[in-house]
Amino acid sequence: GTPAPLLVDLAPNGSYTIGVTIRDFTIQHTITSNETGETNDLGIWTDTSPSREDHLFGTFGFRAFHEEIFLVDDFHIVPLPTP
Repeated sequence: GTPAPLLVDLAPNGSYTIGVTIRDFTIQHTITSNETGETNDLGIWTDTSPSREDHLFGTFGFRAFHEEIFLVDDFHIVPLPTP
């Protein structure tokens, strides 16, 4: 889909934790400052389309605009506990 603008003021040279929580057909994104601990909700999206069962896997990525430079490391994928 179309990228959504980031409404969080990120500090140059700051360190952040990006959270992506996926449950059923809903995806929620957060970003947390590693310096202040402040967490901002980046949005939630639920696939309600009739074809949602056709897309049970895929990829994700990060995108830079206007020649920004950033580093991504230390991926941790943890299954959520079953409710």
